[in-house]
Amino acid sequence: MDKIDFSSNIPIYIQLRNLIKEQIISKAILPDEKLPSEAALQEKYGISRTPIRQAIAYLVSSGYLVSKAGKGTFVRSNISNIIEESLTRLTSFHEDMAERGINVTEKILEFKEIKADENLKTMLNLGTDERVIQIKRLFYAGNDSLSIQYSHIPKLFIKDFPFQEKLNEYKSIYFILEKVLGYVIEDAMQNIESCVAEKEISKLLNIKNGEPLLKHKRITYIKTGDPIEYVLAYFKASKYKYFIRLKR
Repeated sequence: MDKIDFSSNIPIYIQLRNLIKEQIISKAILPDEKLPSEAALQEKYGISRTPIRQAIAYLVSSGYLVSKAGKGTFVRSNISNIIEESLTRLTSFHEDMAERGINVTEKILEFKEIKADENLKTMLNLGTDERVIQIKRLFYAGNDSLSIQYSHIPKLFIKDFPFQEKLNEYKSIYFILEKVLGYVIEDAMQNIESCVAEKEISKLLNIKNGEPLLKHKRITYIKTGDPIEYVLAYFKASKYKYFIRLKR
């Protein structure tokens, strides 16, 4: 049924993302085809722009759509090759490594405030001229570099809070957001795909150009439904793997 059920308990943005996803899978919208504009989707479904942006951000993060600056949002060309798996627990990188018994250290390479570009506006549901805190960190397992991660947090959630100082103290972004600032993290959408190391990443991870990597994109949402963090991370494929329990 290609319409929003306003009497349903399912949030509108979830209904919309499921509708668009079904159209992509059924080839009602073809690979490389441009998605209708926000205004067109507003008129078609009788909804505001906020749930439209949330739905699109999810589908971009999960690999079904691609946002192209100045051109719009398109169905990914190789959608049939995407393998989507669910990782059932939401943990921070530090929590994940601690559960594996791995002692992780980190080095903050960059901490700065930037103007959100088109990609960050989509991922974090931001308006024009909104600011974002960008944190670039290199993680080590022992003496071996493991991952390079780029975290982005909307300035409006931090304001004048001394985030960099607290990050040096507590290490974990999730810990600061939850335990210090009091936000309730609800869930996240994560996309994992393979890629190869290019010059900057290979240098930071001390590997050769062209070596395989796992590329992670994660949008974390708080209880209000607002995205509070977008992370782009690269992991050495030789050092990192997933175990997923599937139940029937």
